[in-house]
Amino acid sequence: MSPRGNSLLPATAAKIPFDDGHFDVALFANVFEHVVPEERQQSLNEIFRVLRPGGVVVGQLPNPYFPIESHSRLPFMGWLPVSWQKVYWRLAPVPWEHDFYVVTMRHLRRTAEAAGFVTRYVRNFNYPPEVIPRSVRPFAVMLERPMRRFPWAWQFVLERPVGT
Repeated sequence: MSPRGNSLLPATAAKIPFDDGHFDVALFANVFEHVVPEERQQSLNEIFRVLRPGGVVVGQLPNPYFPIESHSRLPFMGWLPVSWQKVYWRLAPVPWEHDFYVVTMRHLRRTAEAAGFVTRYVRNFNYPPEVIPRSVRPFAVMLERPMRRFPWAWQFVLERPVGT
């Protein structure tokens, strides 16, 4: 139970314990890359099921090919084969295990559309320079222009069409 009395339920996106059409909005921010490949379609199918017609999924997906990988902070992690990523991960300055996959907006769109969603919005996302640590801020400012085409992440909105 949360401090405000909300129940926190264990679940996975592949099996959501709510009735059909229960929600208006689902948040799917920085999650898709952690869903195991064999559960991706079922996960989007389930999110579709628990949204009411006209409901939306709002989310963000990190760009796995961005030069500094967002989970590990290691250069070019997403460019390596998974077996090499796991070896390289040992250098990561983070205490958790390697638990993500290389997926892009193309993967997400294809899976979402197969579930019945319509992609309503996609935009490139980069952090503004003022929130980037001062030690690397000059690099961020220098790379601001190329990062418009090669973003750190994508933000998106998917909609369950009315009448479905």
